[in-house]
Amino acid sequence: MTLNNFDEFIDKTDYLQTRLLQVNSCGSERVVKYDYTILRSNGRRDFHFLYLQNGWLDIEVGTAKARLSRGQCAVFLPNVRQMYSFTAAGDPVSLYLHFTGQAAAEAMQYLRPTENMIYTISDQTLFESLFHRLNRLHNLQQSAALQIPEENSILLQLITIVCRSSADNEAPIRSDILSAMEYMREHMQEQINFQTFAETLHLSYSRFAHLFTQAVGVSPQQYLLRLRLDRARGFLRDSSMSVSEVAESTGFNDPFYFSRMFSKAFGLSPRAFRSKCRK
Repeated sequence: MTLNNFDEFIDKTDYLQTRLLQVNSCGSERVVKYDYTILRSNGRRDFHFLYLQNGWLDIEVGTAKARLSRGQCAVFLPNVRQMYSFTAAGDPVSLYLHFTGQAAAEAMQYLRPTENMIYTISDQTLFESLFHRLNRLHNLQQSAALQIPEENSILLQLITIVCRSSADNEAPIRSDILSAMEYMREHMQEQINFQTFAETLHLSYSRFAHLFTQAVGVSPQQYLLRLRLDRARGFLRDSSMSVSEVAESTGFNDPFYFSRMFSKAFGLSPRAFRSKCRK
């Protein structure tokens, strides 16, 4: 599976956080007739659980490739490359959940990372029941304010089950690495000196880079680039800013370098991407 073989998936529910705990979307998918692949070369801005209730599917988390099987949950951290393929041969039935917020990030620090970020869920019956309850609740056509407390309660239970299921792995995602990810999200338009930033965490740069790459799957520089490109993609899709203005607003000093990196990541120039979104 390679980047150039598939079109970039354009999300409509990749919302920025507005609450401490926030469900962006949830639901289920099943292949009926046609095989298809979901590709997010720079991931999403939120956390993503992909749980398999039946069958199997092939996935890529960052650079790691694996096969997701029944009873397993893949965890995608924010702004990490995602790719997964639904095939009739695998007959997969999947449940997906996208969520964000500072409280979510704090709860997720107890997740223990693995190379492919796949976890066999310990209590699958409870997990699936909670998932279906959240799906029904989130997609109800009623006032959102009435359902938020119950949504949050179910979401935290799901996060807890996934984190407990990861307990046999080596080490939790460190709070300083999660803080670094949050800092980059909030200051991506600035020029970040990672050497200086590592010192604020009382780490050498090499130690910081090693811990970050181990937890997230990409280097700090690659993660920041993905953040900037993802924000630029949103500006191109939703605003009337020029390409040069988008580049400047997302931390790129050189619009030509920005266009080159954008084309490399998404297979389209910024102008071509904007035109495709507005057709």
